[in-house]
Amino acid sequence: MRRERRFDYHLRTRGRLATLRKHSFEEVNKGRYKIHAKDIWLDPIPEDPDQAVMWGVAACVSYIFVQDETVDHNRGWKAPPNIYTPFIPPSFGKRYTVDITDADGKRIPDGHEVGMTFYYESGYLLFEKDPTEFFKPPFSVFGYGYVGRTLADYTGVPQLYPLSAVVFEKEDGYELQVAFIDTTDTVSFVDVYGIDENGQYVLIASMPLE
Repeated sequence: MRRERRFDYHLRTRGRLATLRKHSFEEVNKGRYKIHAKDIWLDPIPEDPDQAVMWGVAACVSYIFVQDETVDHNRGWKAPPNIYTPFIPPSFGKRYTVDITDADGKRIPDGHEVGMTFYYESGYLLFEKDPTEFFKPPFSVFGYGYVGRTLADYTGVPQLYPLSAVVFEKEDGYELQVAFIDTTDTVSFVDVYGIDENGQYVLIASMPLE
C-alpha cells in the first residue's frame, strides 16, 4: 500500500499528521483514487464467518505486525512483506471483528486509552499513544480475509476502472450491475452474470455498447 494513501486516512479521520517528522504534502495523495477490479468483491458474504470459510469466500488470516519505522513512538505497525489479504470488516457481521494481541497473548480491546485503529483494507495498525507503555510488542492480528471471486476474475481487462458494482437479489437468483470507465476503448459489450443454485456465476445477458 502506498504510504501517502495510508497516512491520508489518518489525516482525514484524525485531523492531524501521523508524525511531526512528516510534512503535509507527504500525508495527502493529490491524485484521485482508482478502484481496481480485483478490489470489488462478487461473492455474497454471510454473517457467520464459519459459513463463509465453508463456502470458500473467507479464510482465517493471522500474522505478526512489522513496526513501521516512519511513525514515531512505536505507533505504526504494518503487515509483513508480500502478505496482502483484505480483511472482511465487521460491517458484514460482528464476528468479523479482528483480535489484536500483544507478545504475551493479551488482547487489546477497542476503546482502550492507547487509541487503537485497525484498517481492514490494508491490514495496518495505528495507535494514538505509544503502545509499548501498555502492552508488550510485537503485536499480532487474527481475523477473516476475503478470498472469494472479484471483478478481475471476469473482466480480463486490466485497464478497467470500476466506479461501482452492485449485486441485486432476485427471486430467481442474483444479478450483477457494474459501472466502469474503459480508458482504452477496448470493451465492445457488457456481460451480466447471475448466481445459480450451486453458487456458480452464469451468463444472463450480453449487451453491446454503442
